[in-house]
Amino acid sequence: MTIIEATPQQLADAGAILGRSALFDNRFGEGDIGRASVWAEALAPYKLELPDALNAVTMHYRNEPSRMIMPADVIRIAREIRVDRAQREPAEDRELRQLQHDVKNGLVRGDAQLGGLPIGGADGKPVPDAYAVNKAIEHVCPLCGADEYQACTNKISGVERKMPCLPRLKIEAEPNPKYAK
Repeated sequence: MTIIEATPQQLADAGAILGRSALFDNRFGEGDIGRASVWAEALAPYKLELPDALNAVTMHYRNEPSRMIMPADVIRIAREIRVDRAQREPAEDRELRQLQHDVKNGLVRGDAQLGGLPIGGADGKPVPDAYAVNKAIEHVCPLCGADEYQACTNKISGVERKMPCLPRLKIEAEPNPKYAK
């Protein structure tokens, strides 16, 4: 007997995908744990977001209504959806999303709010010149959520930071005429 490795969430997601497929295609019968298990196992390595996978089912049946969907179709179309969304996403949003992903998955070493740079002693009384860079102080911080004219805070301890979070520093400020050529 073959053992299929799938988490409860992967099984639930596969069940939702199969359920959506059954709404489009009456060749799918009542859901069974075996089919959901193998679909979950086939989809798991691709780490697809459930909304993308569900949209992939809709797109498949919109384009090929007579052909029964298979896991490979969901994978291919959901990945195309993900790539399309990434290409339309502004670079700053993509970088911030990647940083948040890396922090969440423990891939960032050093201070996560400072892009993983090994900067010690970043907590403490805010340094005005650090917040003046790109007029960071005039923007809401997209990482820690600090309001305009408020110092960034350490997301773990809640302590003020001497310098702003890296994404806040990257927000483009209006050019300073003092430095214009």
